[in-house]
Formats: sequence, structure tokens, C-alpha cells
Amino acid sequence: VNAGVHNGLDIWGPTINVHRDPRWGRNFETASEDPLILGMYAIAFTSGLQGGEDPRYVKAVATIKHWIAYSLESYGDTNRHNFDAQVSAFDLADTYMPAFEAVVREAGALGIMCSYNAVNGKPTCGNPDLTDILREDWAFKGYITSDSDSCKDIYHEHHFVKNGSQATALCMSSGTDINSGNTYAGFLHA
Repeated sequence: VNAGVHNGLDIWGPTINVHRDPRWGRNFETASEDPLILGMYAIAFTSGLQGGEDPRYVKAVATIKHWIAYSLESYGDTNRHNFDAQVSAFDLADTYMPAFEAVVREAGALGIMCSYNAVNGKPTCGNPDLTDILREDWAFKGYITSDSDSCKDIYHEHHFVKNGSQATALCMSSGTDINSGNTYAGFLHA
């Protein structure tokens, strides 16, 4: 549960979402519209944050966000909590994943934040295929945290499952280690 004494430092950043639309309300958080530049930025940020004089110790953990295809705040009845990004396999691999892959492989990022949105019908925090890319394909060894209760969005906004117990089970079985919110705390007992 997200309570108790905090014995370490983690930073929710850098944000490396591709800046594709100037109407997105969070463009100021990300460095570029270019996946290569985003990757270089993320590597520098993460290496500087996590590295130190003694390589046995991590100074602080960089939590790279938002995994993945996240760039809509609000448009009509669609918002970041219920958005389903329809992304081709090519665009996902060529545009959205390169910066994440670079920071995981080259800088050893220790945290990833899954986003509120869904990608091609599956919520990101409840998508084992996306987790497998991180853990199996790229050898990511860190933790995956939800954005502020994006596990709740799986049932409350996306209606992908029926209730909080199912959302908790899906998030956990899909590899979301930490729920930054109340869904795990409220439904783990069920």
C-alpha cells in the first residue's frame, strides 16, 4: 500500500511522450517531437539522476513516463482517462517506443509509469504485452507504477473489466507493481 515511511528517492520524470499536437495541455513537460531527441534527453536525465560516484548505489530512481502513446488531455467527451490511442504497429515501434527503449537499455532506468490511456483497446497498466516488451525484450529490471490511480480507470473509465477487484487483478498480473492510488488498497482483500 502507498503508505508508511519513504526510505528512498524517486522522481516521476522525465516525461518522454512524443509532442505531436500543440493543443495537448502538457507539451511543456516533454522535450521534443523527435523520438531520437527524446531518447537522448531521457538517457542524460536518467544517467545524471541515478548515477553517482559509487556505482553500487543509486542516488535516486528515475520513473520514466508516460508508457505509452499518451498525448491527449481532453477533447470533447474524450480525456486522458478514457482515451484509446489507435496506433499502428509501425508507429508504435517507430515513434512511441524508441525513447523508452533507449532509456531502459542505455541508462538502466529503474522506474516506468504506465499511463491512463489505452492503446488499441487495452489499458496500458493492464496490458501484459506492453509489459513483456519492457521486461522480456528490453530487460527492464525496475518497477512499474501506475499514474495516479490509472488502475481505477481500467474499470471506471475504459470499462475494460467490471469492477475494482478485476482491475486490481489485471493490473497486478500484467506487471504493474505499484498502484499510485487507492485501487490496490481498496480491492486487494476481495
